[in-house]
Amino acid sequence: MKKFLKENYILILILLLGFILRFNGDLFTQGYMFDELAMVSVAKTNFPIEIFKTISKLDYHAPLYYIIAHFFTYFKNEYLYLRLLNLIFSIFNIFIFYKIGKLLNSKRLGYFLALALAVSHIQIATVSFVKFYCLCFLLFSISAYYLIKIIKKNEGYFAFGISNLFFILSATLGGFIVFFEYLVLFFTSKEKKKLAKSFLIAFLGFILYLPILIFQTINSFNNILSPHGNYVNFSTLSAYNFLNDYFSPLINFCCNAETISACGVLLDVISKPNLFSIMFLTFYSIIPVVLALFLIFKTVKNNKISKILFMVSILIFCFYVILSKLDIVGFIPIYIYPVGLILIILTFTSIEEIKNKKIKYFILIYLILSQLTITNYYPIEKRNIDKAKIYQVFDVYFKEHDIKSTPIISTNGARFLKYYYNDKNIIDFDNEKMGATNGREFFELIFSKKNSKIVNKYNIRKIISPYILNNKIDKGFEEYFNKNVLDKVKKNETIVFAFNADENPFISTKNEMIEVLNNPNYNPHLTVSNIKEGLNPNPAIDSGDISEVIMSYGYYNLINLLEKNFKRTKVKQYFYMPNQIYKKQAETSSNRQSTMFLAQNARFCWIFVTYQKQ
Repeated sequence: MKKFLKENYILILILLLGFILRFNGDLFTQGYMFDELAMVSVAKTNFPIEIFKTISKLDYHAPLYYIIAHFFTYFKNEYLYLRLLNLIFSIFNIFIFYKIGKLLNSKRLGYFLALALAVSHIQIATVSFVKFYCLCFLLFSISAYYLIKIIKKNEGYFAFGISNLFFILSATLGGFIVFFEYLVLFFTSKEKKKLAKSFLIAFLGFILYLPILIFQTINSFNNILSPHGNYVNFSTLSAYNFLNDYFSPLINFCCNAETISACGVLLDVISKPNLFSIMFLTFYSIIPVVLALFLIFKTVKNNKISKILFMVSILIFCFYVILSKLDIVGFIPIYIYPVGLILIILTFTSIEEIKNKKIKYFILIYLILSQLTITNYYPIEKRNIDKAKIYQVFDVYFKEHDIKSTPIISTNGARFLKYYYNDKNIIDFDNEKMGATNGREFFELIFSKKNSKIVNKYNIRKIISPYILNNKIDKGFEEYFNKNVLDKVKKNETIVFAFNADENPFISTKNEMIEVLNNPNYNPHLTVSNIKEGLNPNPAIDSGDISEVIMSYGYYNLINLLEKNFKRTKVKQYFYMPNQIYKKQAETSSNRQSTMFLAQNARFCWIFVTYQKQ
């Protein structure tokens, strides 16, 4: 034992550092954020058929993490165990990076790579986020390890195939990423037969995932607007932010779709420059990124293995750029993690190759401290515990009112709440459906079946404008309401309409809807990636803005139907504050402010409106 500790104490200390940085209060957050709730609700369905069916119809992700998470949902506090599972994946990933460095060069490079991953902000930030990212990071790192082993030692073909099989089953686009690895190896390796056998093993993962992938692809083509309407498209800025997030998390945040809203520092430098902001940006963003690029190109020029890894990363990077341009995925750092992980390997490999020890360790310490400093001093929107706790307000409300069979109409994440509260009567008016970003069902109900067949992101404003301007709605929506709500409630029985006003109210006024529709700067593609949008007082509108208009108009008519057929009896508002949820009793009379007024003016709360059937 003493011998083991003596030989590995540096690695143990690095693993301990990684553990400490990841082991924070966010791990113990009770409940889930919206995206986490979406994932867990799928994992909680019946194993395995129901999981496969659900991710085929309502999701766009690979099945492996859902299968693993399914068994953790049997625990009483599954949110804790799922976050601890991510912690295990992330710590093991540090060890794999150590193995990569040792394989590439020496134990010292292993320590460099392990340390780089231990302090990586994008790694730390995703541990407490209950999704598949930590598993994908780990499996791709294992794949990269065996890729290097094949190049350097001409061994590990079988293990490379197995690791890629599991990676494909964990990542939606994993099959394409694995294909690029084999493609580069095909042109650089002499062992074509061994490579072919390895490829067939990996391809089995693609075959297993293919039936789900086909349905996911069909469903994605059924979208009118992109599900990534608020995510950034590829641009010079988004490419820079991608590099920044892997070498200094100052500007962007790995899970934040809105590039501009996460670029406060950069915008301040451009709009209100001062010596401090310029130096801060330069020292903690520009220098680390430029230095990393210099080191990457230096090792690629002189190192065969680095050159092959770089070729793989370029193919993956270009693949994501194309997908972004086709409006299939958003171009955000966490989606392009295979490239990020490879670039970290290349950067620190190049540092190890520097002969001057003083320069070597100065650069190493600088890149490590820039990550640590920003992660602790400037943690741009680290995981918001309050967003996870907001769903607990349903628990509070249900306990206070002893609700069992009373219908609950929820407009925010309804399809996930149905799984989260499978013993409650949740009626589904889902945001994604209402916003035309996940199928045409509600668009057809609101704007007619005829229009749903011809609508696309280019003509959508022309189609919906006459309806909104003239307060029209297709009769199909009222028929849907009658069938799914009105006919299920007897006279004098009550229902509850619950809606969330978390940061961005989803009910716009008619004037606000018209303002969006009349904006001459409509861009059907993604626009938030352009830095000019952050400085422009009249920026172009995109598919996300149109989606919000459609949701608003759908909910506007939903509320009208509720007030037409039911008498409002009570309103309760639940505001949330750090580490607690408290309620504020609002109006109890149905003769005061309308539900529409409440919806349009609510901020940072859940509102529960009780109606009685007349």
